[in-house]
Amino acid sequence: MNIFHNLPVTKKFYACVLPCLLCLLALSVEVKAQRMENHSTVIVKIPEMTEEQYQGILDGISKDNQFIFEYSCKESNIVIVKYYHRHHERADVQVAATTSFRKWGKLTKIEVIYSDFMKGSSGKC
Repeated sequence: MNIFHNLPVTKKFYACVLPCLLCLLALSVEVKAQRMENHSTVIVKIPEMTEEQYQGILDGISKDNQFIFEYSCKESNIVIVKYYHRHHERADVQVAATTSFRKWGKLTKIEVIYSDFMKGSSGKC
């Protein structure tokens, strides 16, 4: 027995597509939650950082949902971010953060001064 037999074409379309879209939405929310199960504070020093590179980094951080800008000191070329991730090692956090910073600021030199590793992604300070 076809349950869609008496429905118009547009209602048949919505009856088939809507459940699929809802499943995809639920899956994407679950994936996002899994991706951000750990967090780290990362402090980087960028020697000879130009204003253009600094702005590129700030723009990159604002567009990336895994990084939150914490603080920067332009005079000493220090940037501090909170990084939400699924990594299990501090070294992986450092590599991922420096890769993102290199991409955003078109950097060749970057030094990780400090990084920590915390399990769980509590939104508390």
